[in-house]
Amino acid sequence: MATMTIAGMNTGIRACEIIGPSIPSSQESALAEVSSQAFAAQLRSDRDMPLIVGEAEQAVRLPVQAAQMLLAILKQMAQGNPVAVVPFQPELTSQQAADFLNVSRPFLV
Repeated sequence: MATMTIAGMNTGIRACEIIGPSIPSSQESALAEVSSQAFAAQLRSDRDMPLIVGEAEQAVRLPVQAAQMLLAILKQMAQGNPVAVVPFQPELTSQQAADFLNVSRPFLV
């Protein structure tokens, strides 16, 4: 069974927090290119992705859908594109919608 290793996973990110957008440096883009190729070679659509995480090498399983999203993020970073992760809720307040669109609430309403 193939595994992927991700080190330094303590990001301090709170649940439901918008992450980014951030523009990758040329070094990050190059690393994302190599990582996306290795990740794509191991990704299967019919089962979860086993991962080895952090310095303690803790084994975890990444759901297929999350693995596919991670691959999409890596591919965009490899192309030097800014990437943001935004949690989606079926209903948004007008302020949340404005924040998502990066406009003021009065402009939206």
